[in-house]
Amino acid sequence: MKALLSSFCFLFFFTFSLSQTQDLENMAEGDMVYADILYDSDYNLYGYIYFFDQGKVDTKQKQFEYILLDRNLNKVANGTFNEQYFEGVSSDFFDCTYMGEHIIFSKYYQRKYEVLLTYNRIISLDDNSVSNEFVYENGKFSELNTTEQELKKDYKKAESINITYAFNNKDLSGFFVSENNKKRKNFYQDKDLKIYGSDKNLKWSYLYNPEGTKKDWNDFRVLNMNAGLILGGLSHFANETWIDSFKIVGLEMDSGNKRFEYELENKNSEYSHSVNIRYFGDRIFIVGNYSPYSKDDFNWQKNMGVYQIVLDQNGKEISKKYHTWTDIAKNLDANKYGVVEKGYTLSPKKFFILKDGSFAFLTEKFKGVNSQYTSTKTLDFVLFNFDKDGNFKENFVIEKDKTKWAQNDYLFHQYIKDNSGVVFFFRDYKKDDETKDKNWILGINTIINGTFKQEVIPISSDDHFIQPIPAKEGYILLREYNKKSKFDQLRLERLNY
Repeated sequence: MKALLSSFCFLFFFTFSLSQTQDLENMAEGDMVYADILYDSDYNLYGYIYFFDQGKVDTKQKQFEYILLDRNLNKVANGTFNEQYFEGVSSDFFDCTYMGEHIIFSKYYQRKYEVLLTYNRIISLDDNSVSNEFVYENGKFSELNTTEQELKKDYKKAESINITYAFNNKDLSGFFVSENNKKRKNFYQDKDLKIYGSDKNLKWSYLYNPEGTKKDWNDFRVLNMNAGLILGGLSHFANETWIDSFKIVGLEMDSGNKRFEYELENKNSEYSHSVNIRYFGDRIFIVGNYSPYSKDDFNWQKNMGVYQIVLDQNGKEISKKYHTWTDIAKNLDANKYGVVEKGYTLSPKKFFILKDGSFAFLTEKFKGVNSQYTSTKTLDFVLFNFDKDGNFKENFVIEKDKTKWAQNDYLFHQYIKDNSGVVFFFRDYKKDDETKDKNWILGINTIINGTFKQEVIPISSDDHFIQPIPAKEGYILLREYNKKSKFDQLRLERLNY
């Protein structure tokens, strides 16, 4: 095991070269109200979409413009569309999905912080047209036809709200439909997971809670989709909050048929678990943290370490390993719950699972609010590295300055080299040892073939704020903007690793 020295002491093994820029400020009129990153059916980055509010057309309609950029920042499509405007009701975006020659975006109507209904629209990339609004109600999709009166009265009184999420997988594309009970009544009566195809017709449903009662009901959540298999978590509840058992369920993506159930824990188990899962080839890899078993679920304050479970494609257990903090963080003098120097806890941030089964676990030294109302503080990251057999290899301390009142230094990650490596990014407001000035830096970290490397680069600017954004493999997108000077530019930069 080894601890890293100051991050400024590393050899710079990344080089940056300007690839392409795009001026967002001059692309469209109006205020930018939503932006999203789009991925193709193999989860490779496809491009970026931006929506601009161009104001009222008349008393009943507003106009929007969308701009679609490909992953190289070339503009490939744009268009305008109108939307109904209701006095006292706001409309906001919450999701956007690329699906072949279409882009599906989702919005909701809200009044006084209460969501009234959600709806979807489809952008055709053939002619840049935008479909009418459509909703899922009464077991089917239909065109939205509502009035201000209905929104403010009928939808407000509704006990539940239907939410549809578009998804795009190479084996299946369409819509997940879920029902959210707004008033927490009859929460135990959700019965099934419904999958609708891109044609909006029902493909199949998975019945997971046929006869739920307040003291005996099931809940199901999709955890991962890959290679024709949907992996989900099935929780059994003995009342509103207590979980009696938790199972990993494998469903055939094309039919919804259940391939297997694997019980991870029940009321007689020794541990409760957090769950991170990926599926490659004929192996299912489950990793996470564990705590003493509790019906209240995994207890972060009693996090005992890291586990890995490997299943075959039919849910048969191949291996199971548990690692304690005192084993994997011995050099940090961690106690059994991952508390290190000065009362900082090794707080979980991300698990990175690679194709061969090796994985890494990123933590952050964290001290939370206590009864004396001291502020949230974070210090260094600590990265734990495990080999393909789930054996602990080493840990790395990634130094950064103290952050107060927030836990947001970690930014995002991307799998690279056909899922055999990962690159992850963080930011740090770093004080210079000589000048004592503080500037923002970007930490760029890779794990390739089990080897960890890091570089930091400055992203401060006297006049502008720089926001790192995920980009295509081998690149990072930097958005540099200043509202006062009306400067808003995207810059695609190359990473050489």
